[in-house]
Amino acid sequence: MTRILHLVFIILFCTAAGDLVAQTFTVRGNLLDDTDKSPLIGASVQVVGTTLGTTTDHNGRFAINGMVAGTYVLRASYIGYGQKETPLVVEHDMELPLVMERKPVDLSEVTVSPRSSATTTTTISGLDRLTRPVNSSQDLLQLVPGLFIAQHAGGGKAEQIFFRGFDIDHGTDLQVSVDGMPVNMVSHAHGQGYADLHFTIPETVER
Repeated sequence: MTRILHLVFIILFCTAAGDLVAQTFTVRGNLLDDTDKSPLIGASVQVVGTTLGTTTDHNGRFAINGMVAGTYVLRASYIGYGQKETPLVVEHDMELPLVMERKPVDLSEVTVSPRSSATTTTTISGLDRLTRPVNSSQDLLQLVPGLFIAQHAGGGKAEQIFFRGFDIDHGTDLQVSVDGMPVNMVSHAHGQGYADLHFTIPETVER
């Protein structure tokens, strides 16, 4: 008899628990402009404090499924409109007509300033050199982002240098130095800013 009572209790408990789990509701609504009552398409509708949310369709309608009984705050937001928060007491399926008031978009000020000192993003480290082996000292220049070189016709001449789409000949408009010593030869016959880095031993370069 005891076993039968236990079995009945388990069946009743599972049935009640199943009813509680299955007891969810849907909150639907229509999001409209407060002036001309036109639908707001693609507006964000979120249940504050939960992961539930959606966006409005081409008719300005939305539906949030899986809500259990309780008190919530529904937050609607849309570019060009003030954010709207609506308290909800969910006890059954609901239909909410919502209107939003137009407000000008206030963009935050953006300040752009140059970097005052070199950082790791502007320094070529020894790791860069090890992961991209070089055959000559001029190949070191190719580690610089946006810079590549090409062998110039004729022997004994520095390579042709291109930087971010510009042909800078053999170093014009590009300053090259080794341990603070300028490499550019402004009085070279071939052109101002001639930079020949061939005297540098690649293996001795740290950065």
